[in-house]
Amino acid sequence: MLKKCKLFRARDLVSLMGPCFLLCRFYGFFPYKIKSNNREIAYSKWRFIYSFTAILTYILLTTYISIRSFDTADKLKYYSVPRLIQVNLYLLLTTLICILSLFYMKTKLKLLQQLNAISWTFTEKNFIRMSRVVHGKDIFGIFILSVQASNIYSLNNINTAHKCLLMYSIITVYALDMLYVNCVYVLRVGFKNINENLHGLRRYVITDKPHLLPRVNHQCHNPIILLELKALEERHHTLSEAVRQLNNGFGFHVGTTLVLTFTELIFSVYFVILRQVGNVESHVKKNVWLGYSVMCIFYYSVKLFAIVWTCEATKNEALRTGNLIHEMLIDTADFDVKYELQTFSLQLLHSNNTFDAKGTVIDARLLKGIFGGVATHLFILIQFLLSSKK
Repeated sequence: MLKKCKLFRARDLVSLMGPCFLLCRFYGFFPYKIKSNNREIAYSKWRFIYSFTAILTYILLTTYISIRSFDTADKLKYYSVPRLIQVNLYLLLTTLICILSLFYMKTKLKLLQQLNAISWTFTEKNFIRMSRVVHGKDIFGIFILSVQASNIYSLNNINTAHKCLLMYSIITVYALDMLYVNCVYVLRVGFKNINENLHGLRRYVITDKPHLLPRVNHQCHNPIILLELKALEERHHTLSEAVRQLNNGFGFHVGTTLVLTFTELIFSVYFVILRQVGNVESHVKKNVWLGYSVMCIFYYSVKLFAIVWTCEATKNEALRTGNLIHEMLIDTADFDVKYELQTFSLQLLHSNNTFDAKGTVIDARLLKGIFGGVATHLFILIQFLLSSKK
C-alpha cells in the first residue's frame, strides 16, 4: 500500500511513485487502488466517484469565478487587463486538462499496469537510484509551490478565492506533469537495462564460443545467447507498447501543458519588464509581483526542461539499442545468433519510441522553438505597450 512508501528507499513502482500518487489521489486524478502487496494497480469505483466529484466541483468554481472577475467592474480597477487575461487563460487550460484526464483514466490505468509489470525486472539498485531522482524532484517542486502559496492572502474576498483556485490549478498541473515525467523515467531505465544486457552479451558474441557440451553443439552453437536475445526482444516490445500507451494517455495533456507553459513564460517575463520600466499605472504596479513573476519564470523553465530532458534521454536510450544490435550483427559469425539479431533489428524498425504531444515531438528542438516563440511574442507585447502610451 501507499502507506508503506519510504522516501529515497523505493522497492517497487508504487513506492517509487508514492509521493506523486498521493498528490494525484488527493486532487482527484488517481481513481485506482493498490493491492496484493503493491503488485497490482486496479480500478476503484469509489475513488472514481471522488475523482469525478472533485474535478466537476473545480470546473464549476473555475467557471463561476472567471465570469465574476470579468463581469465585476471594480475588479478591472484592481487587476490589470494583461493579468486578468493571464489568470483566466491559465484556468481555462487547466480546466481542459482536468476534462481530458477524465477521458483518459482507463488508458492511464493500462499504462501504469504495464509499467508495474516492467518494473519487476528492475533490481533493487535500480529502484534506489531512481527513487533519489524521482523523490528529490517531486519534493523540490512541492517546495517551490509552497513558496508561491504565500501570495494567496488578499483583503478582497473574490481576489483571495481567485488566488486559491489558481494555486489549486497550479498544483493539479504539477501533479499530472510529474506523473508523466516519472512514467517516462521508468521507461528510460527499462531501455537502459536492455542496453546493458546487450552490452554484456556482446562479448560472448565477439568470442563466438559455444555455450553447451560438444555433443550437442551441432544443433545450436549458442542457445543461451538465443534465449537471452528472445527475452530482450519481449522486454523491448513491452517497453515500446508502453511508450505508445503513454503517448495515447498523455498526448493531449502534455500538449496543453506546453501551451500553458508557453503563455505563462510570456506573461511572466512581460510583467518583470513592466515592473522594471516603472512607467506604468499605479494599479498595474500593485498587481505585478516581481518576486512571484521571477518565481514563475524559474518554475516553468525548470519544469519544461525536466519534461524535455527526460523524453530526450529516453529516446536516446531507445536509439542506442539499435546501434548495439547492428554492432553485434557485424561482430558475430553464428548463423542462428545473426538471424535472431536480424529479427530484433526488424522489430526495432517497426517501433516508434519517440514521445509526442499529438503531433508535437518532445525533444531538444522543442526548447529552442518555445523560447524563440516566447521572445517573439514578448517583443510584440512590448510594442503594443509602447504604442498605447503614445
